[in-house]
Amino acid sequence: MKLKLVMSLLLGTVIALPACTPLSNTTAVPVTPLTAAQADTDAKILGAVATLDQNEIAMATVAQSKATNMAVRKYADWLYKQHSQNLLEIQSLSQRMGVMPKNGPVALKLQHHGKRVLAALKHANGMKFDKMYISAMVKGHAEAIVLLNGLIKVASSPALVKELEMTRSHVMAHLQRAQAIQKEMGFA
Repeated sequence: MKLKLVMSLLLGTVIALPACTPLSNTTAVPVTPLTAAQADTDAKILGAVATLDQNEIAMATVAQSKATNMAVRKYADWLYKQHSQNLLEIQSLSQRMGVMPKNGPVALKLQHHGKRVLAALKHANGMKFDKMYISAMVKGHAEAIVLLNGLIKVASSPALVKELEMTRSHVMAHLQRAQAIQKEMGFA
């Protein structure tokens, strides 16, 4: 009797499990097995991109409360949402790949740089803050595009390459919008 119950529960779980799998609105690229060296490289890439997102989220959070210009504040709101979403996508990809983000030299350098910029932003106010924030966004997103181009070349997983390419297109849009705000405000 107990065996029958256990077997029916097990079979029910196996049958019902596929129905519980969350649907994604993106076409998933199959995750391919990686060598240990490839997995290590991809883990460092995931760590670098996660760090970029975390830096942008932290800076946008400060700008949401300190920006005096409405365009700057709206830009910060937009970036907060965009980078939060990208961070979730990177974490999801990491889980699908079975490769956890790793803080390699690039991620550590980005963390250090992000802390310096964030500290400077926290000490600025008014129009000086707006100018400093938008200038940091133009510079940071331009540098991120260069970094992403390099990461795309060394990524091993096709799924990671696809994610990096999508991230790069978003970062390009972030850069263009920051440049437009900078020009609008006469900071360019």
